[in-house]
Amino acid sequence: MPSDSKRPGPSSGRVAVNVRALRTTRGLDLKDLSARLRDLGQPIGIGQLSKLELGQRRVDADDLVALALALDVSPVRLLLDPVADHEPLEITPVVGASRRDAWRWATGEAPLPTHGAYDMDRHGRWIEENQPHVERDEMTLTELAKHADVLAPLARAAHRAWEAKIPDVTIMGYLRMARTMYDISRRASDRRAKR
Repeated sequence: MPSDSKRPGPSSGRVAVNVRALRTTRGLDLKDLSARLRDLGQPIGIGQLSKLELGQRRVDADDLVALALALDVSPVRLLLDPVADHEPLEITPVVGASRRDAWRWATGEAPLPTHGAYDMDRHGRWIEENQPHVERDEMTLTELAKHADVLAPLARAAHRAWEAKIPDVTIMGYLRMARTMYDISRRASDRRAKR
């Protein structure tokens, strides 16, 4: 029997379930998946894949990435449940969160909630470190305060949206769409003005 440090934990268990479900959904047998992994330069034999799916074999980082490529998903999709609701999820034997919060954490949207006071600096640093691919136009609080009169209606609208339980991602998506529409309108105006 493996020692406690080698025994599969909650993440390995989810990887096992997710690999089997995704492999089956894609109409692959163990031989097909093994061939894909071999072609990706990370061979895992049929017997080892079977043990992996039965939760009898741990998955290392290289295996996780290759399995994600072979199954055409992100590595995070293999690590978490396929739904992002408010049901609890065990992340480690002593750390848990809702499945939604776990997805937000794993995709770099937000740190896991803590029971202490909200720390805006920690949150901003965390997002910056975990979403290096996202361009940011950020202002300091002092710079934001200079525009408080213009931004106040936006803050009130955001409060109403939160009270209506509209997710942050939907609010941000709406703002991005509004920005796109503004840019299109502005360019059209500029073209008309040049005529």
